[in-house]
Amino acid sequence: MPKRYKLHGDEGMVQHIHTMACIPNDPANSDYQTYLGWVAEGNTPDPWMTQQELDDEAVVEATEVARKAAKAQAIIDNLPPWNQVQNRVDSIRSNAAAASTVSQLKIALAPLLDLIEGHLRVTYWDVKDQAD
Repeated sequence: MPKRYKLHGDEGMVQHIHTMACIPNDPANSDYQTYLGWVAEGNTPDPWMTQQELDDEAVVEATEVARKAAKAQAIIDNLPPWNQVQNRVDSIRSNAAAASTVSQLKIALAPLLDLIEGHLRVTYWDVKDQAD
């Protein structure tokens, strides 16, 4: 089986295609000496990635960037205006301050739990990278 090498993406290393061994750019390394002899015979290593592989990787990366941008836009599109949020918080604060019984306080604070839940959903969606 003829020897074949390909350039490795890291600092001048080469990879022996059949063994998948990565060979460091070290003149004292016997595998590297063998590689240099192979090149001296007129051989050329394959590129680390073919143009098709580079193109495919670029498509995958662009798709991921677009997906993340769409997710961020979906979060932004579903946010209410800040003055609406502030008014809701002020209303909850006012109702809680006016409550004279535990029962009234529970009723006054219930909308706060809705706000917290909404915030937690957005955080979860963003961190887990999925909506449940």
